[in-house]
Amino acid sequence: MKKKQGFLLMITTVLTINLLGAIAVRFLADLKYARGRVLAQRGYMAQSVWVLEQATNLWPWEPRYYKDLARGHAVLAKVGANADDFSMYASQEADRAVQLNPQNLVTLKSVISTYYILAQIDSRYQEELEKYVTQALNLCPTDPNLWYLSALSYSLAGERSKAKLAIEQALKLKDPYPEAENLYQEL
Repeated sequence: MKKKQGFLLMITTVLTINLLGAIAVRFLADLKYARGRVLAQRGYMAQSVWVLEQATNLWPWEPRYYKDLARGHAVLAKVGANADDFSMYASQEADRAVQLNPQNLVTLKSVISTYYILAQIDSRYQEELEKYVTQALNLCPTDPNLWYLSALSYSLAGERSKAKLAIEQALKLKDPYPEAENLYQEL
């Protein structure tokens, strides 16, 4: 009987140590993530990306780490050097965020804004932008912000008539909507 109790105690101890280790790693990853967000908000995008990469390395199952990392890479691509590399990283990280959480509207909106930045840099990202806008609209067709993002996407692609239809849909769902009204006037 004592051997059985000793074995159970050993198993319980090992499982407890493993659980505490996983909690500690997750906590450290969240600290890195929080630090990366603060750096991004203060305009230190390169440092932010570096810290967010550490967070994703510590806990690779958290989509919000990837969506913010993707946005950071996209902003770095927009401001200059190594635009192709940063654009590629942004695309990979954005896709990974959606892969981890495909039904989350917050994740999709963030990925859409990332691809909007990328499509402004290089039109080859336009198709991905439209894909994610469509995916988000399929999840929540009554969100006026998604229709506005759809209009921005169409406008960027030069499809003015589709952009106007999307803005009209956004205005049906939310009136007044100053951003949508301004975009409509610009078209």
